[in-house]
Amino acid sequence: MIEERYLKIYFGRLSGYYLDMYRDYHAGNRYSFNVSAWLGTILWFFYRKLYIELALVLFCFFASDIIIALVLYFFGVTEDLIQAATTLYQIFFGIFIGFLGNNLYLKKADKVIHRILARTTDENERMRLLKKKGGTSWSPFILIALIFVLILLSK
Repeated sequence: MIEERYLKIYFGRLSGYYLDMYRDYHAGNRYSFNVSAWLGTILWFFYRKLYIELALVLFCFFASDIIIALVLYFFGVTEDLIQAATTLYQIFFGIFIGFLGNNLYLKKADKVIHRILARTTDENERMRLLKKKGGTSWSPFILIALIFVLILLSK
């Protein structure tokens, strides 16, 4: 396991929560439910800097949603049932992300922290890189707010 001081720097905000999840993860409890990942899927992934993971999750979501709709359509299911099945699938997928979120985040933390620790022995450089690669990002929220303002101003 990685030293707690490195984990705290990498996790940044809410490091206590993620330290507990990290300990549980390495004790064998690979899946826990993350309400933030469930409710704010895209924003949570951006906020926690899980960009590649978000791209993969979105690809899987849209691809499987399309496949389900096409299969149901192929078997002659009505539009109302296709819509109901799609809605149920979206709910299921959201819950699935709630259970998968911490797992993805902790796997990435392990990978990034180990890479940084192997890259340099300079403690100051390690801390700088951990803060840069980990932590959180408010940029998606700022971007969404700017888009919202531009939409309001254009009317």
